[in-house]
Amino acid sequence: MVSDSELAASRQNAKEHIDPAADLHCPFVRVFGGPIPVGLAHVAAIRLAAERLRELGDHPAMRGVKVLMESHDDWVVPAFLRHLEPELRNDV
Repeated sequence: MVSDSELAASRQNAKEHIDPAADLHCPFVRVFGGPIPVGLAHVAAIRLAAERLRELGDHPAMRGVKVLMESHDDWVVPAFLRHLEPELRNDV
């Protein structure tokens, strides 16, 4: 699991890319899910990823930018990403 400071830095990095993307009329910013911690169930990892994506708040939508999660690292299995979408929609 990443430390709180690493998570905050990653979140800030994503946010810092949203405004330039909007200014350039680029409708997408991609983020990486990274490795799933050993011992964390995939269901829990999906919920955690959804929570962290929601932490970006309304800023991307307000700027007309969608945040895309790259199918990379431990997220190369398409089923993981397919299960992420409904989890994100739970709060929408």
